[in-house]
Amino acid sequence: MSRTWAKLHRYAGLATAAFLTLAGLTGACIAWNDELDVALNRNVLEVAAAPYSEASIASWVAAVENRHPDAQVTYVVMPVSATDVARLYVTGRRDAAALGVDEVFVEPHTARIMAERKRGVVPRRWLELMPFVYALHHSLHLGRFGVRAMGIVAIVWMFDTLVGLRLALPRLNRESLRRALTIKSSAHRARLTYDVHRASGIWIWPILFVIALTGAAMNLEDEVFEPILDAVGNLTPNAIDRLPRRDDHDAGDVTSAIAAARVALDDTSAATQVGASPRLGGIRIAPDRHAYAFGFHLPTDFMREHPGTFVTVVDGVVTDVRFAGGTSGADVLHDLQFPLHSGKACGILGRIAITIVGVGVALLSLTGVLIWLRKTRQRWARRGGVLAAQAVVLMCGIAAHAQTDAQSPPTVLVAAEPEYTEEARANGIEGTVPPETSEPPATTDASDPSSTSIVVTVKGSRPQAQRLRESAEAVTVVELRRARRETADLGEVVARTPGVTLQRAGGLGSATRFSLNGLYDDQIRFFLDGVPLELAGFPFGFANVPVNLVQRLEIYRGVVPIRFGADALGGAVNLVTERSDHNRLGVSYQVGSFGTHRVSVDGGYLHQSSGLVVDGAAYFDTADNDYRIDVEVADARGRLTKARVRRFHDRYHAYGAAFTVGVIDRTWARRLTLRAFASTYDKELQHNIVMTVPYGEVRYGETSYGVTTTYEQPLTAKVDLSVIANYARRSIDLVDRSQWVYDWFGERVRERRIAGEIDGDPTDQTTWQDSGWSRVNLAWKPHPAHVVRLVVSPAYTTRRGDERLQADPQARDPLSARRELLTVVSGIEHEWNARPVEGASAIAVHGERGTNYAIQNSLFAKHYVYRASTEETLPGGSFRPLTSNMQAFGVGDSIRLRLTASMYAKASYEFTRRLPRPEEVFGNGALVEANIALEPEVSHNVNLGPHVDLASGLGTFTVDVNGFWRDSDRLIVLLGNDRFFTYQNVFRARALGVENAFVWTSRARLLSADGSLTFQDVRNASSDGTFGDFEGDRIPNRPWLFASWGTRLRTTGWPSSDDALEPFYVGRYVHQFYRGWESQGRREFNQVVDAQLTHNLGLSWTLARDVARVTTTLEAQNVTNAAVFDFFGVQRPGRAFYLKVTG
Repeated sequence: MSRTWAKLHRYAGLATAAFLTLAGLTGACIAWNDELDVALNRNVLEVAAAPYSEASIASWVAAVENRHPDAQVTYVVMPVSATDVARLYVTGRRDAAALGVDEVFVEPHTARIMAERKRGVVPRRWLELMPFVYALHHSLHLGRFGVRAMGIVAIVWMFDTLVGLRLALPRLNRESLRRALTIKSSAHRARLTYDVHRASGIWIWPILFVIALTGAAMNLEDEVFEPILDAVGNLTPNAIDRLPRRDDHDAGDVTSAIAAARVALDDTSAATQVGASPRLGGIRIAPDRHAYAFGFHLPTDFMREHPGTFVTVVDGVVTDVRFAGGTSGADVLHDLQFPLHSGKACGILGRIAITIVGVGVALLSLTGVLIWLRKTRQRWARRGGVLAAQAVVLMCGIAAHAQTDAQSPPTVLVAAEPEYTEEARANGIEGTVPPETSEPPATTDASDPSSTSIVVTVKGSRPQAQRLRESAEAVTVVELRRARRETADLGEVVARTPGVTLQRAGGLGSATRFSLNGLYDDQIRFFLDGVPLELAGFPFGFANVPVNLVQRLEIYRGVVPIRFGADALGGAVNLVTERSDHNRLGVSYQVGSFGTHRVSVDGGYLHQSSGLVVDGAAYFDTADNDYRIDVEVADARGRLTKARVRRFHDRYHAYGAAFTVGVIDRTWARRLTLRAFASTYDKELQHNIVMTVPYGEVRYGETSYGVTTTYEQPLTAKVDLSVIANYARRSIDLVDRSQWVYDWFGERVRERRIAGEIDGDPTDQTTWQDSGWSRVNLAWKPHPAHVVRLVVSPAYTTRRGDERLQADPQARDPLSARRELLTVVSGIEHEWNARPVEGASAIAVHGERGTNYAIQNSLFAKHYVYRASTEETLPGGSFRPLTSNMQAFGVGDSIRLRLTASMYAKASYEFTRRLPRPEEVFGNGALVEANIALEPEVSHNVNLGPHVDLASGLGTFTVDVNGFWRDSDRLIVLLGNDRFFTYQNVFRARALGVENAFVWTSRARLLSADGSLTFQDVRNASSDGTFGDFEGDRIPNRPWLFASWGTRLRTTGWPSSDDALEPFYVGRYVHQFYRGWESQGRREFNQVVDAQLTHNLGLSWTLARDVARVTTTLEAQNVTNAAVFDFFGVQRPGRAFYLKVTG
């Protein structure tokens, strides 16, 4: 019988664990709902103390209903103290859902509306946080369905607490109770987990049972609780609900009704006995029934915070007076549910108890799951017979699979491409699996061939990329070892990653739009080794960075770790270069169609005895971009006809270099380096944004130089320090002063009356931007399973410029105004690891800690400080200073659960913000004006998905699936008229999607295939303003369904055994999407970017010798010569051929 009870307890607990964890933690918060709400929103929920009278209530109601003519005030919560606001709850007279607000805060003595909110919505500001927490607690934010679901969970939980008590106390005697209540802190981890689960459950069991019972009663009030009370007792119905509805909605004068209610209370003996004047706490207003219900506080009430005595007034006449507890036992039970469930029946001590028990509920659920996982693992380990491809988690995290039975020796298959050697043993059978093969190891006779136990040890360290990939962070790691040997640039490589789109306005060097899970451009932050990319010597954009200077990409999806000190809204991309800790030299040269030449050199030197490191990198890129495009040109009669022409004004030149010197592995510095860099690029502009007007002389470019200093050192055995400081100077040029009109053949057609091709005004301007940026990281490791991190990252930017072609040379140049921007992003994070995997090292290695554990969780908070100042141009040419200050918070959490040796799952969430960039705040001094009042963008980002690694005789198979959700508000958009533009906060969007990727590699790595598919539904959620008319439309000019795939054959022996020949193929598909809003006009006439399918074919030949490893790649891109458009009307290159040599 005990086993039956144990199974019932186990599976009931597992079924409700996630719900109870959420309910427990949110319940601990809402026990202090009012206090937390005021603390987070003190600026609107606290007012200056001033007297008011109950006669002011009518003015509160009038103020709200005047602002919202479709609203009806239904309840008023009276201020408790002199500094409190009045809370008025409203509903729509016709459609409550369409109102957009249901709670209004009013200053009592002036009737001024302080703030409004819609309870239960996903929070975009602190004012909406606590109602959202309550909605999660009460209904999982799923409406009425969620209310019933949580009620059922509460019933299951209530019975499960009884079963748990029965199992914890099988015998009711003193010794049994003593053992059950004891927690042995010195016990091993499994025993300690069990003791905590059992003892804490007994200690708080009475409160647990009451919370479960009252929770079920309140969530299933109409369906279960009230019918039961009415059946066994005499439940008094609500006085107002019994009244008939009227056609005319008029409850009468509220002040007179309050006076009548007080007279009625004074006339009752129950009210007279308390000896105190009742305080009005709340008013229910029912104009359709001509009624008010006034809630008064009496000392005899169950809760002093909530009224317990109610007086109903209909048409100015008191019709009912109901004291706390009602008139029957059923009324008492009914009124006790919320006071008991919230702890408010016992005042402050009751709420403290609820807070402790709420955390205890989460602890019970967690320890229960851990106990089940441990016992499940033990049951698997005890199973006999055949072990068919049982996964073994190695110390380094490589999934190896053993296939054995009583008749055959074990075979170990490595399901990865490690860069080190694994050593496997199975009962005396041992061998080595080299990194270049997956053939079985050599074996010897086993002493016990019938045994099935397998022991695996590893020599070496897990690669950093794999440790990061298997951490709790929402990150995709893209290794570039193979891409560095091929001709695709960095933009093409990253575009093959799930969830990523890269839209280009032409060939090499052209403007790009990078999008990650529906968010794009500045909403994604880019870094080079943790330093903002534009401050690290690559100002021309992510896609044009030479791929041979980058080792790997780290793509963080929506949830960005605090170690970057960044304010990214939709994620971040970190370009990781090779560290200067070994000798190396790499050279690459690429030549191809459209006048393309790309050269890069990268090398490093380490002096072992002194620790001196020297590192250098340089590149040179040039392209004519003179590919053919389809345009419309005028014939002799002026009629437009189609023509295919070559682009004639689209050249791109870029070059740069970086030099690093420093020391590593010294007693006083683990790493101390100084990096100096300089780069420049120049780009011609061929046409306008839709490729309808050709330009012949417009060009732009930028020069950047600066230094970066890095210092890393452990301060103690448990504290690590990392400091980065950077200074960068950027000089940005735009020249548009042509006197001529050009046609698509590059010929001058006629002279312009006013110079300038872009907008009819000439410009020759330079903008100088000076930036100082730094970041301090502290990591404290108090325990092998815990890390606490603290990050502070200030940035200071100044900008000024010079317009050389002013209309009035005597006037002050608007670009000369000094503009300053100060931001500080700081954060704190706690990383928690649990359940070490078998074979995990007992040494607390900081970099490998998370992946040595089955569970890793990172909880973090961020703080943002923002200060902008500029000079506004006034009529007459004068200037006045403007400043803007703000600060805000963000929170997030990431968790990774290793479910089996070959499967783990990740979930992550962040409430994040993006601070406006200098160009958005300051404008460009010409067409784009400054907007000092810009607010940060905000977003709720969620990721959830599994990762699976499988191995069999057919090879290894890896699958990644990720579902994502984004709810972004206050998005910054460039708006204006034909003359001037400003960036404004006017846009809201929601994104829901799923992405997956797979990789298959055959045994011996002869053949491999990979693919990815992304669906993202990004919709406009703006209900008013500029984009309100298009609410519910897909965001235009964004791909929403796209896929990529590829295959590769690797053969060796060309001519020696170490040489390889690798033919490969890559394909990509993008489904058609609208250029504009899909609901604007008739869909069949709306402009669309057509579906596109492209194919690339290539062949790589690698010669491996002692002195060097040289790879030559010949590749044909877009072999079908398909017309490709990323932006409407802007044609990308057609068929192209490239040759690349890498050594």
